[in-house]
Amino acid sequence: MWIDFGMMGELSIRDRDLMRQGIEALANRDTNLLVETILTLGVCQKEIDYSKFTVEIDRFMNQYVNQSLVDINLPKMIQDMFAICHRYSIMLPKGISMLARSLVTFEGTIKALDPMTNIMEIVSMYRNDLLDIDWAKQLKKTTLKVLDAANKSLDLPITLDAVLKAVQKGQIKVNLNLLGSEAPIANLDRMINRIVVCVLIAALLMGSSIICTTNMKPKVLGIPLIGFLGFMIAFGMSLWLFVKMLFLHQKNKPF
Repeated sequence: MWIDFGMMGELSIRDRDLMRQGIEALANRDTNLLVETILTLGVCQKEIDYSKFTVEIDRFMNQYVNQSLVDINLPKMIQDMFAICHRYSIMLPKGISMLARSLVTFEGTIKALDPMTNIMEIVSMYRNDLLDIDWAKQLKKTTLKVLDAANKSLDLPITLDAVLKAVQKGQIKVNLNLLGSEAPIANLDRMINRIVVCVLIAALLMGSSIICTTNMKPKVLGIPLIGFLGFMIAFGMSLWLFVKMLFLHQKNKPF
């Protein structure tokens, strides 16, 4: 006989440690640590604005951390956290998503069985256990970090020497990406495009005027056909530019 337990997931040791770290960050109101934990847990599917993301997480913490555990609305808190991650295209591991869904389902089940029971009140009873530090693991982690830092410090002079030699040979290129620079760059691109159009209009007017001083044939309305076409093209471009600037301006979309 098969027993259907529904969808199931499993948290790896790494994910468990990160979840504990996230709980510690919430308990200590450490926004930077919580941001670091989320970005380590999840996979960023696109480049994010780190400063804006930190502000949103800080707002999230201020909303819930100041409340008593008993008063926290667990489903809404989880929903808000996932909404922030979704807004910044941060995909969390399947195990974390399943855990969140299980907690919400678990709370709903408890309320159906006993409306007087509060799951957050039960969680608060184990708060000290959740925040208890595993000193053996912490000592091991710190020792590994110290050894790693010592090894890297020994390699630093060699790496620095290699970098300096590469700079002298002109072999180093730096790619600079400024967050929030898309709008100014789009405006600059739009302005340059308009200047180019204005130069073309001026060139057409000057060229057509020079052609009109000649006896070139065929003629239209007493002026050379090529000059007439140049005037018409310049007029059309001027009208298009005027309409574009006044009525069809689209922010951040260069034309």
